[in-house]
Amino acid sequence: MTTRTLQFFMRQDELSQLVWSIAERLKLSVVLARLGSNRHLEIAERPGTIVMSDGKPADWVFLSTEKPNLELIDAKDLIPGKWGWIQVTVPHEEGHILSLSRIAAKSDWYDSNTKQTLDNPASLKLFRRIASFFQKQLRSPVWIYDVRGGKAEPNHSIRYSAGAEEWVRNGGQLMQEGVPNVGYSLHDPAKT
Repeated sequence: MTTRTLQFFMRQDELSQLVWSIAERLKLSVVLARLGSNRHLEIAERPGTIVMSDGKPADWVFLSTEKPNLELIDAKDLIPGKWGWIQVTVPHEEGHILSLSRIAAKSDWYDSNTKQTLDNPASLKLFRRIASFFQKQLRSPVWIYDVRGGKAEPNHSIRYSAGAEEWVRNGGQLMQEGVPNVGYSLHDPAKT
């Protein structure tokens, strides 16, 4: 029962292109998810984009080895580990803020009928294949610091894309949603 993640900063258009490149090369299905009060799933029908039928980018993207029947899936009760899916958190670009994104796989899931935690290693195998594509497009380290002061530390497990680097060069900031006291930089802030 294992979880794997890869965290990174990447622009939405870069993510969309990379997701579709991976899906085509590995023959994967792309499932788009909208969160919130209108929570629902859609099979991506337009290659090259992660925009949903409402005209906005998906909140999450799932990659699956098989095309799922969404009529059998409750969007309010997603169990990607059970199905062997990989979850991609789509970065938000709001104002001058680019949010942290990630790909994730989880092998365990709870079966409420049997009251047991079960294991499906399929997502971990798929994660290794997908993560290698992402890693080729990403650099590290990302420097992490407390925005209220304190020393910045390099973190080699968080990465960034060329688009994120351009975002910062053009005055944008990197942040993690819901964590306003932590800042991210592509260079040691003490040396800039």
